[in-house]
Amino acid sequence: MGQWTAAFGVAAASADIKPAQSPQQRISIPHNKSPNMQNSPGIAERSCFPCRRSKRRCDKSSPFCRLCIRKGVACSYPKHRGQRQPSSSHSAESGWNTMPTPDVTEPDPEPIYASPIHVSPTQSNANSSIISAIHFMAPKVFQEAQLIIPRSDSAIPNDVAAYVGDPQQIRDMAIAFFSFSAWWMPIICRKRFFSSALNPLSPPPRELVLLALCMKLFCSPLPPNAEAGQTDLYKTAKRFYSELEASGITSIRVLQAALFIAIYEIGHAIYPAAYFTVGICARYGSALGLDNSLTDHMGDCGLGQSWLEIEEMRRVWWGVLILDRMLNFGCPSRCLATKDPTFDNYLPVDDELFLSGTAKPSDSVSISAGFHLKMGAFARIAQATYLLTQVFQSINSPALNIADPAASFKETTAQLRRTLRALVQATEEEVSIRQLAFCCQAAICYCGLLLLQDHYWQLLGIRSTQDAYDGMFQETRSILESIWPVVSDLGSEMAEGNITERNLTLFLAQLLYQVTATATTIGQGEPDREIKERIDICKRLLQLMEPRWRVARVYVAILNVREAAMTSANKLMDWRNFEI
Repeated sequence: MGQWTAAFGVAAASADIKPAQSPQQRISIPHNKSPNMQNSPGIAERSCFPCRRSKRRCDKSSPFCRLCIRKGVACSYPKHRGQRQPSSSHSAESGWNTMPTPDVTEPDPEPIYASPIHVSPTQSNANSSIISAIHFMAPKVFQEAQLIIPRSDSAIPNDVAAYVGDPQQIRDMAIAFFSFSAWWMPIICRKRFFSSALNPLSPPPRELVLLALCMKLFCSPLPPNAEAGQTDLYKTAKRFYSELEASGITSIRVLQAALFIAIYEIGHAIYPAAYFTVGICARYGSALGLDNSLTDHMGDCGLGQSWLEIEEMRRVWWGVLILDRMLNFGCPSRCLATKDPTFDNYLPVDDELFLSGTAKPSDSVSISAGFHLKMGAFARIAQATYLLTQVFQSINSPALNIADPAASFKETTAQLRRTLRALVQATEEEVSIRQLAFCCQAAICYCGLLLLQDHYWQLLGIRSTQDAYDGMFQETRSILESIWPVVSDLGSEMAEGNITERNLTLFLAQLLYQVTATATTIGQGEPDREIKERIDICKRLLQLMEPRWRVARVYVAILNVREAAMTSANKLMDWRNFEI
């Protein structure tokens, strides 16, 4: 480490990164040399006492090693081999002082730091920027030199403080938040959040205030006629996030806040902002090393955190993976911002164990071992996301038989379709055994199967309702038969107000859209009465979801355009047949 420390010492000096010293800690340069030194300046024969005590590699620079200079500690070298402590006469005999002593007969030798260093705010910001740059440009140097990015002490903006409120208001908001998100996006440890946010001994840091603000954004319903992208709360959250990002703060709290901004943007169809925000989350998570948290059982991966913190990191990264793939439902060929999860990656632990802070490393299981009834809801969502990734890969795969691509696609996706159906069945069992709410993981699996079906129909080039039925997978028939009664019951419950907003997830909106699009394709612009009724039910459900998620309105608009296009195509075909 000595060579890195020495090299960084030169860089730090040139950048004016100097530790502030009190007058009692100034290190004085000697007038004459120590017996342990060669010609000064030079290299000492042995390591200095401070480096020995802290078990660090000393560069033996004379008269003071660079590590002691950087840390601002008194540096002294042993006089002879085997000396463990500086002798009382060491200073007088060596002819130099490690600590200043008053001398009435001779002037003090010129110190390295003639007075305490007072760092101006401008210089402090510059130093912080340099250290932040080193953290990204040379992470190994940053780690070996044991640098720390200085915390920002900037005040909380007034508009942010007004939205977040006092500790009691933060507590009330957090309780509402955890009841909204705990079962479908549980990426914040409840116990750790309350311990930090409600600590009476210290004010919450800026990144925690940002997270509280974005939690409020996630929970707050939109005013009836408000534009989602123009609300003051949304613009305040985006601006405060940008300020913290520009300040160089790297914290999992900032990433968690960004994820809830992304959910808000996806849920209210604020594009392309949602696409860009998820991409930023992917980059930010990679910078924090969160992508490595899926590959190790203990989750250590050199991150140096407690296991509960690592589990929180793992869940946040799964949140990024989920949203990244959710953006591609409408365009599976679009490039993802994150690397695909693999079969041996680790899943989140049971949600209740995580939220209560009682989870253990032994609770972690990999995707390959996760098909049993002891999985939490978020782990099942992660599993479904892994399978959705396989769906995207199958749709985009060029390795199809050119002579008969449809038959090749049907054959190569058979196992994937069976696995998706198996996870849905496991979900149905968990609903009855663990009393889970409407399962988001089932919605993801349904959507994955319907995406495979739609691509297969495109390869077949279907032209009629009969073509659609002839080319329908058995798994598609099965899920449509099982989902229509659920959709009908859901419509009745929502119309009567028996389902609260917390049950209306983005996955449910996506499923309703996907099912309706499939029914529209089956109808081919001229659906029979049964299919028409099912399409109308799904549209009404989407309209009921509009107050919570404005993206439902966009889904209805897309479906109307699809229906109109198919109807026009059929009329054009009929006209051509008539002409012939």
